[in-house]
Amino acid sequence: MRLPSLLVLLTIGWSAALQAERSPQQWLVAMASALDGQSYQGRLLYLRGEELSTLQIRQTLLNGIKYERVTHLDSQASELIRIGAEVVSLGPDGQVTRLQPGTATYPARLAETLGQNLPEQYQLQLAGEDRVAGRAVTRLHLAPVDAWRFGYRVWLDDESSLPLKLETVDTQGQALERLEFLSLQLSPALTAADFTVPKAASDDALAPVQPQRFAGRTMALEPHWLPPGFRHVDGDTRLEQGRPVTARTYSDGIATFTLFVSPGEAEAEGPVVSRLGPTLAVTSHVDVMNAGFNVTLLGEVPPATAEKVLANLKLVLEQDGG
Repeated sequence: MRLPSLLVLLTIGWSAALQAERSPQQWLVAMASALDGQSYQGRLLYLRGEELSTLQIRQTLLNGIKYERVTHLDSQASELIRIGAEVVSLGPDGQVTRLQPGTATYPARLAETLGQNLPEQYQLQLAGEDRVAGRAVTRLHLAPVDAWRFGYRVWLDDESSLPLKLETVDTQGQALERLEFLSLQLSPALTAADFTVPKAASDDALAPVQPQRFAGRTMALEPHWLPPGFRHVDGDTRLEQGRPVTARTYSDGIATFTLFVSPGEAEAEGPVVSRLGPTLAVTSHVDVMNAGFNVTLLGEVPPATAEKVLANLKLVLEQDGG
């Protein structure tokens, strides 16, 4: 055997041995590091329920600042661009919307949260080797310990530790959402010009909205039951179709759902349910102080979880100062 060929085989074997020595948690830490600093670009398929789209993603680190651009390549092209903490959304009609700082641009938010502390409601396991986009990968399974949340599967590139495939799966192991690289190029020659925000037909910032009030009181939500591990992580008031809507977000560190409440008439005699892949929306109607309100739970949780949260939710109108 020629010496160069022998060296290649030895290098491959040595690299494989290093990967095999990693624990599941070390793989997650390596993934988080790769997503923060690795320069790459590629094309992906994104499947949610029966909706399939093609994406292009580019990421690099320039002078310590993270640049990221996610482009939808289908007929209704749109983009998300992140430069540092600033995130903008580019619509197909040329509209630019400036989003909240730190808004996730990566299509699967899961990949950006897994490298943090793993919640005790999940068990992490190595699940063998595979290939994605012609590259060697290591599979991880993230299994929930109860039925109140979904499970996840992650395929990590052996060379870069980037997630090349992610799936959200239900309690039967059926994939509800899939993100999969078709091609990957590491260390491309990306510059700041690749992340330029084009001149916009219109440029809108998300203006703050005053807390929602009714009969001189501030709207508040009191969930009397949450799945184990879930806690309140965010809340605001926003405009939806010109009306203020109170929103409160809850998370277990991986899965997330948001409760929205706004005055309105009942949309149906019972709850209104819609679903796209793992994302569920359930709207129910409640009456407070002789007025009607619609409460919607939107997030990536099983239907039974959404139903129990809404069944144990109290809507209150608080006087100023509590």
